[in-house]
Amino acid sequence: MKNMGRELKAIGEMLVGKAPFDTAAVVQHADALHENCHRTTTLFPPGSIDHHSKALPAIWEKPEAFQEAMQKLHNATETFAATAPLGDRAALAASFEQTRKICNGCHETFRSPDN
Repeated sequence: MKNMGRELKAIGEMLVGKAPFDTAAVVQHADALHENCHRTTTLFPPGSIDHHSKALPAIWEKPEAFQEAMQKLHNATETFAATAPLGDRAALAASFEQTRKICNGCHETFRSPDN
């Protein structure tokens, strides 16, 4: 999850002008982001509630909802990765915002707010 956060941060900084925009770098970060999203469902085996995971019990209490959230993330990162090579900053920004909203929504439901 931390890797995904780093990828999102790097992309976001390019999209808002805090870092030089580089289509090749966006593609690389987008591909890594999408690849990492495939791992999210294996990161939280039952009983992995500790200070390292930051997971809330809702992950195991509502497994279907968690899987649905992970599928939404997969779909959003797949779209973003497909959009990245085009270099269209407006399309990238819209796709990035959708991905960010999905991440935040999942954190609200499945991640401890104090971490």
